[in-house]
Amino acid sequence: MAEDINISTTKLRDLVNNSPALNSLSEEERNVRINSIMASSPAQMQEIIKIFENEARLLKEIDDDIDGNMEEINNYITDTKTIAKDADRKERIVKENIVRKDEEAHAEDILKKLDEII
Repeated sequence: MAEDINISTTKLRDLVNNSPALNSLSEEERNVRINSIMASSPAQMQEIIKIFENEARLLKEIDDDIDGNMEEINNYITDTKTIAKDADRKERIVKENIVRKDEEAHAEDILKKLDEII
């Protein structure tokens, strides 16, 4: 029984130290809560352990959801960059074609002037 209490106390202390809920409190308030938790009966400790394990599980689920969403967002960003690059490439081709047509028209004008002279 004493060994079970020691294991529960160690497990509870680990859960308490890693609890974002408790870590968000001021140091004074956090210490008051931790002291109260650690002074609880073995049965209360088991219930508190369940609460903190549930907190950890829920936070892991949230992290997993965020990771999945980040992957999806990164895919959208990659797709957007690809679309932007394609648009830039098409714009550059259009500009090059305009410049080429202007150069061709200018060259034709020069040839006409030369033909008029010759």
